[in-house]
Amino acid sequence: YQVWMFSNWDFVQKNLLIFLKELPYQLGFIGIATFILGIYSVFRISRAFSWFFIFLIVFNLVYTLNYSINDIDTYFLSAFISFILVSGIGLLTMAKKYRNLIPLFFLLPLLSIVLNYESSNESDNVLVPEYTKIMVSGLEPDAIIISSQWDYFCSAFWYLQRIEGYRRDVVMIDKELCRRTWYIEQFTLWYPDVAKKSGEEIKSFGKELELFESGEPYNNEIIQERFIKMFNSIIDKNYDKRPVYITMDILNTDPDIGKAYNKVPQGFALKLVKGMPILPDTINPAKLDRFIASLKVSEGFFVDGIRTVTAVNIANLGRYAMFTHRPEDAEKDFRLSLKIDPENEEAIQGMRQLGK
Repeated sequence: YQVWMFSNWDFVQKNLLIFLKELPYQLGFIGIATFILGIYSVFRISRAFSWFFIFLIVFNLVYTLNYSINDIDTYFLSAFISFILVSGIGLLTMAKKYRNLIPLFFLLPLLSIVLNYESSNESDNVLVPEYTKIMVSGLEPDAIIISSQWDYFCSAFWYLQRIEGYRRDVVMIDKELCRRTWYIEQFTLWYPDVAKKSGEEIKSFGKELELFESGEPYNNEIIQERFIKMFNSIIDKNYDKRPVYITMDILNTDPDIGKAYNKVPQGFALKLVKGMPILPDTINPAKLDRFIASLKVSEGFFVDGIRTVTAVNIANLGRYAMFTHRPEDAEKDFRLSLKIDPENEEAIQGMRQLGK
C-alpha cells in the first residue's frame, strides 16, 4: 500500500483539517484543557512517559496525514487514545487537589455522548449490507463474480459469506487485491477448485508480482499482461460450469478482462455471455426499500459513491431493456434509478428516448 503514502501533499492539509475538526469532539471540548494539564503533570512525573505519549501522537500523524485515502478517520485512533489518556491524567491531577470537583468529572463523558451521539449513531445505516445482498441475489447458483468494489461490496460479502455462511456457493474475486501476493494465496486457499484450473496462469502472474513486491527489477507491461491473462483463464476455464459476472468498475478500469464475452446487466452486475440472450429483469424495487431509506439518513463521500453506482447499475438495466424491446421494464428501471439519484444522466436520457 506504499503507493498511497507520501504521494499527494494535498491530502496532508485535508487530513490535518479532519483531525483538528474531530479532536475537540473526541475530548468533549473540556478535555482539551485537561489534556494540557495532563501533559504537564506527566512531564513532571516522568519525562520518558511524557515523550512516549508525544511520540504516539506525532508518529501517528506523520503516518496518517500522508496516507491518501478518504476513510482516514479511524487511522487517527492512536493519537485520539493518547489524547484521552493524558486528559484523564489531567483530571486525576485536578481530583487530588480539588476533591469536591470529582462529581463534576462525570459530566465529561456525558457531554461526549451528547456531542457525538447523532454523528456516531449508524443504526439506520444499512447501505452496504443491503447493497451487497441485492448484488448477490442477482447471481445464479455457483456464480463467479469479479469486482473491485471493496467499500460497497467485496469486504461486506466476505464477512457475510465467511462469518454468517451467506451464499457460500459464490466465488468472489477482488480484482485489485489480486495485485498483492498474499491475496493470490488466500484466493487459492478459499476457492481451490476454481484456482486449480488456472494454476499455471496464477503461478506465472505471481512470479512477476513477487519481483514488484520484493523491490527487484520488474516489467510493468509483463505484469499487466499476465494479470489479464490470469483473469481470462479463470473465466474461460470455468464458463461451462459456473456463471461468470463482473461489476461495472471492471469494465471501466480493465476492459480486457472478459473481452471475448458480451456483458448483460443482471441486477447490480454484468453477466458474461456468448451471443446476446434476452435475460429477465432481476431488480425488484420492493427489495430496495431499506437501501433507499438508508440513503436518506446517511451522508458523506462513500454514501455519494454508492448512490451513484447504484443508480448507474439500474440505469444499465433500463438501457438493456430498451435494447431488447421491453419499454415497460426500461421505464420502471429508469424511474427507479432517478429515485435514487435524480441527476443520473443515463436515466434522464433514457426517459427522454421513451418520450416520458
